[in-house]
Amino acid sequence: MNAQELWIEQLIARRTLSPAARGMSAAEAADQYNAANGLQPDDADYLVPPRSGTTVIRTSMHELNPVERHALHEAMQFDLIELDQHGHPIVRDFADKYVGTYDTFRDYVIQHAESVGLLDGVSDEVKRYFSWYGYERDMAVGHTVLGAADYRVHVFRDL
Repeated sequence: MNAQELWIEQLIARRTLSPAARGMSAAEAADQYNAANGLQPDDADYLVPPRSGTTVIRTSMHELNPVERHALHEAMQFDLIELDQHGHPIVRDFADKYVGTYDTFRDYVIQHAESVGLLDGVSDEVKRYFSWYGYERDMAVGHTVLGAADYRVHVFRDL
């Protein structure tokens, strides 16, 4: 099972997508969900399908790589992740909120804009006037950014 199929299965298990999504590509399933719910790219519930080679959502502490473990530790320090009755992090909560680790928040914003096709079909002349600063500011409203190793940042969705 590839990352896109696993993504669809996880969203079906969470009852975000219907089982009919199994016959679709991740992009088709996300497009159908977003259209059916009237969601726009800046909405918190907007689905962005994983691209080829994207990290698969983890469900157990043992499946986290070192960067993800560091992100989890940092998120726990700032009470971003729910804990179970024993005080252990709920990895599913982490997986739902953790977007990834990037050189800068702007790098995440640009990748997100490209993945949703924000400027697809827009003329080069209009693209020159697009305010990345404004878009980054707007995206920051729904996200928390924490420091990572090597002056990078961990990005989390505010759910």
